[in-house]
Amino acid sequence: MTVIGSVTGTFRFYLKNPQIAVIGVSKWAAGTFFAGIVASFVLPAGIMEDILEMGPGPLILNLPAVLAAAALLTLSALLVESYFTAASYRFIKTRSLGRAYVEALSFAPRMLGVTVVKALVIALLAAAAAAAAYATLKAFSFAFNTPLGEQSLGEEMVRQAISGAMVGFVTMGVLAAACLAFTLATVWISVKLMFMGLLVSSGGLGVMDSFKASRLHTNGYFRKTLYSVLLFGLVVSLIVLPTYSYTLAFGGPGGYVQGILASLVSPLAEIFAMTLYFDVKKRRETDDSRFTVAYRSAVPVNKL
Repeated sequence: MTVIGSVTGTFRFYLKNPQIAVIGVSKWAAGTFFAGIVASFVLPAGIMEDILEMGPGPLILNLPAVLAAAALLTLSALLVESYFTAASYRFIKTRSLGRAYVEALSFAPRMLGVTVVKALVIALLAAAAAAAAYATLKAFSFAFNTPLGEQSLGEEMVRQAISGAMVGFVTMGVLAAACLAFTLATVWISVKLMFMGLLVSSGGLGVMDSFKASRLHTNGYFRKTLYSVLLFGLVVSLIVLPTYSYTLAFGGPGGYVQGILASLVSPLAEIFAMTLYFDVKKRRETDDSRFTVAYRSAVPVNKL
C-alpha cells in the first residue's frame, strides 16, 4: 500500500464516475432545506438578529424553542448524513445513481447507527479529556491552597501573586495537554472506525460487526493508513478552501455557491474509504502476520 496511491486512486475513481457528485449536491441541498424548515417554523422570527443586538437575553427567553430547534437540526443532520452516505457507498458498488438512491433506503438505518456510534465515542473522549483536566486543576488548587478564580484570604500578597501565576500557567498547560490528548485520541478513533460505513453499506454487516471489523482492519497497517488520511485531508482542504472566497466576496448568496462547490467533493470521503479499504485488503491476501490471521478469523467480510 502506498500513501499517495490511495489518494490518487480516489480521484481517478471520481473522474471516471463524476455523476457521484450529484449525491454530494443532493446531500447539501437536503441539509440546507431541513435547516431552513426548522429555522422558519421552530425558532422565533429574527432571534439571531436580536441576540447580536441585545446579547444572550433573547436566547434565554426563547430557550425551549432554541433547544427544540437544536434537537431537530441534529436529528435531520444525522438522517441526511446517514442516507446520502449510504447512497454514496451503494453508487460505488453499483455505478448507478438510481439504484444507489433506492438501495440506500434499506441501509440508512444501519448507517444512522454508525453515525451515532462514532459521535458517542468522540463525545466520551471529550468528556474524559474535560474531566481529567478539571480533576488535575482541582488537585493542583487544593495542593497549593489556591482556589481557582478566587483570592486566598489571609495569605501574603507575594504568595498570592506567585500562586496565582502558577495557577495560570498550570491551567493553560493542563488545558493545552487535554486538547492535544483529545485531538490525538479523536484522530486515532476516526482512523480505526473509518471503514464502518463501507462495511455496513457494501459488506452488509451490522453496526457492531462493522465496529469490530473496522478496528481490526487497520491492525498492522495503522501508520500507513493514518498517513494516507492526513494526506487526503490536506488535499481536500486545498481544494475546498478557495470556495470560501465566495462567501467572503458575496455574503449570503456566496454561502450557497460555496456550499454547492464544497458539496461536489463531498463523496470523495466515501471513495477514499473504499480505496483505502481494498488497498489494505489486497495486502492481507499475501500477509500471514498475526494481525491478518486474527482479522480473517474474526470478521465476516466475504460479502465485499
